[in-house]
Amino acid sequence: MIMKNTPKISVIVPIYNKELFLKKSISSILEQTEKNIEIILVDDGSTDNSSEICKKFTEKDSRALYKRKENGGLTSARNYGRSYANGEYIAFVDPDDYIEKNALEKMLECSKNADIVIGGLINEFGRKKTLRIMPKKLEGFYEGDEICKKILPMFLVYGKHIGKDLLLAQLGIFLFKRKFLDEQNIFSNENITYSEDWLFSLEAIFKAKTTAVLHNVHYHYVPNPYGLTENYSPKVITDHIEVLRKLDRIGVLSCIPVSYYANPNLILNFFQQAVKNLSFKKGSVFSLSKELKIFFEMDYFKDLGKTIKARNIYIKKRIIFYLIKFKCSLLLILLYKYAFNILRKF
Repeated sequence: MIMKNTPKISVIVPIYNKELFLKKSISSILEQTEKNIEIILVDDGSTDNSSEICKKFTEKDSRALYKRKENGGLTSARNYGRSYANGEYIAFVDPDDYIEKNALEKMLECSKNADIVIGGLINEFGRKKTLRIMPKKLEGFYEGDEICKKILPMFLVYGKHIGKDLLLAQLGIFLFKRKFLDEQNIFSNENITYSEDWLFSLEAIFKAKTTAVLHNVHYHYVPNPYGLTENYSPKVITDHIEVLRKLDRIGVLSCIPVSYYANPNLILNFFQQAVKNLSFKKGSVFSLSKELKIFFEMDYFKDLGKTIKARNIYIKKRIIFYLIKFKCSLLLILLYKYAFNILRKF
C-alpha cells in the first residue's frame, strides 16, 4: 500500500545483535539533510538490546518503522524490509556502518531519475582508512551499453591503468529505484551468506538502463571484528563459487574489457577472501594447506595464474599473487595466519 505522502527514499537496516553500533548508525540516517525518507528497522530476532534501541527511535521519529522477524540472516532481513518499503528509491545501511549527513540529498540531486545511483565509501578499519570511490573522470550520467562498458568493469577488474583496488559492491553505496528492482526481480539471494552484495549489486548494474555516478564518499564501512567475514566458515568458498556462477550465467563476467583480461579481477579477489577465511580456522598450518590445495582445483580458480599477469598488479600485492600463481598453499596460509596485520596495509 502506497502512503499518501510517499517518501523519496526507504532506508532498510537489517539488524541482529548490534546494540554497540546501532545508535550511531540509525542517528546518521534520521539526521539526513534529506528529510523525505523512511527508515525500516528490521530486527532479525536479536537477543541483545537492539530491539529496545530501535523502539526508542520509533517513539521519537515517525519516519522510523520497527519490524521484528524470526532469525533468517542478513539477506532475509533485507528482503523482509523491502516488503514494507514505500519510497521511490531504496537504500541499504548495515547497522555497523553510518552515512554522511548529506549523503542521501547529494545522491538524489544527481539521480536524474536513474535506475541506480552509485556513490563511494570509506573503509574504516581502526586507524586505517581506505577510499573506494569512482574516478572523477567517470562522474556523470550513463545510459544503455555505456554502463557495461565503463561502469561495471570498475567492480570487476583492477590494477595498472584502471585502479589500485576493485570498487566494493557494498549495497550501502547505491540508491536503487524500487520500481526497477521489482520489475527486474532483483532480490537478495537468501541461500547465499557471503558476498551476496556482489551478486545483487552487479546484477542490478548489468540490468540497469540508466545510472548516475558520483565521485564522492557518502558511506562509512566499518568492518566488525566479530562479524561474518572475520570468522571461519566453510560456506565462504562455496558461496563465492556460487556467486561467480550466477554472475557468469547472467553475463556479468563477460563485461571485462579485452584490454584488461590480464589484470587482477573479481575472481582473484574472491580467492584471496577464501584464503583469508580459511586462515581463521583452528588447526595446524599443514592441515590447512591441504584444504587450500582443494581450492586451487575449483571452478574459476584453476587458471588464475595463467590468465593474470604480474606486471598489471601493484608491486606491494605481487608476492600474494605469485604464491597463488604457483599454488604455494603452505606459504599462503602462513602469510595470512601470522602476518595478516601486515597484509591489511596492502
